Amino acid sequence: MIKHRIIALTGILILTAVSITGCKGIKKEKGSSSVVESVEKEATETASKEEPEVGMVNPWVEITEEEAKKTCVRLFKAPDGSTDQVWQKCESLGDPEKGIQPLLQLNFKLDDMDFTARAQYGAAEDADISGIYTEWTEGPDDVTLANWGGGNMTGKTYRSVDDLGYTDLITWYDIEIGIKYSLSVTADDLDGFDIQAVAEQMYSPENEPDTGSEDDEKTPEGDRITDEEALSAVKNYCHENNPDLESIEKEGEYPVYWDIESSDETEIVVLFRSYTGAEIRYHINPVSGDTSVTEFVSGITTEEEKTDESFNVMDYLTGNDTSSDKNPSIKGTWETGSIGYEADDGTVQPLYYVQFTDSEINYGHMKEGKFVSEYSDKICLMEETGDSRYRVQAEASNGGKYTYQTCETDKDTLEYYDAWDEKEFPEKYSGGASLTRSSNQ
Repeated sequence: MIKHRIIALTGILILTAVSITGCKGIKKEKGSSSVVESVEKEATETASKEEPEVGMVNPWVEITEEEAKKTCVRLFKAPDGSTDQVWQKCESLGDPEKGIQPLLQLNFKLDDMDFTARAQYGAAEDADISGIYTEWTEGPDDVTLANWGGGNMTGKTYRSVDDLGYTDLITWYDIEIGIKYSLSVTADDLDGFDIQAVAEQMYSPENEPDTGSEDDEKTPEGDRITDEEALSAVKNYCHENNPDLESIEKEGEYPVYWDIESSDETEIVVLFRSYTGAEIRYHINPVSGDTSVTEFVSGITTEEEKTDESFNVMDYLTGNDTSSDKNPSIKGTWETGSIGYEADDGTVQPLYYVQFTDSEINYGHMKEGKFVSEYSDKICLMEETGDSRYRVQAEASNGGKYTYQTCETDKDTLEYYDAWDEKEFPEKYSGGASLTRSSNQ
């Protein structure tokens, strides 16, 4: 029986020229030195047998190590002697409004084995950020990591052994700051291997946060503007200063949305994507409420420019937010047309199960009858075009745009188009990425 195992999302999604079949739940080939090689092999075989389809965009983007350090304090480093280091970030697996930063990932080779390390600032202690879904043969076993937390940081190790080889995983949690870590490796034989030793090598004293002086002035949490308040206030400000904005949102011809782009102790940045295509950022002091504005217009300005506009969000903390509570809602669980894997009980599972909220499309899998989200894409437009008929336009973290639209002859089918412009729909349709209402509710 095929085990459903996902070691890492990186490198798995094959864009445009290859079907999205096989992006999740990839089998690890016996004797293969890496999961990525297995994915490439399966993708090649699939492409030779099937007509290519347009797939959903990859939520992971490649970044530098310095960019990663800005996202997560007390970040790990690549162990000495490692090669092929690739840093990545997945914005859609974070939740800035809840203080959860983007998920970071480091892929590297060590002793001819492929490793995946992950970290997420703000994640809960019991959060599973590893991306691995398998039955563990051994563990969880409690361990204490040297170096991390002054040698007092605890973690758990796991091992899965089957006829396809070994998978080792170690997870640990920084309770002081609130950071979840994981490190995993898959190989034909890991007998005698100590994954804890590798995790201990990845501690970096240089990445310790600057705690500052004990005499530093501290602002009471209750006096600070929260991310939710900042987002609501900017929406109210935009609607008050542009009376036509609400009708433009309802018409849905041009995508309009707001988002918390970043948030820390000194500044909250709210991004407003205007119907004109401009990206307007509101830089908010979370203590005083003072707000400055920058603007970037693709094709017109070469970089983000500061405007003369300024105001205080405290003046807009109350009022009617006209953009959120009137959105239509697509209820229930959906599933992709593409097949992802065969479960242990012999049932064939879709590539993704999908659920909609007012602001996001959540892609995930079912675990013990419950939906588990793996990543989310932002909804830029959701409109009800008729009785239980919808059009949803979404944007992934790397900027890819796509549309779901209710099938004319079947309300339980949402057709997928890898575009927003209806003129492109005939060439951008993908049956494998289209959704049908799932019986697994």
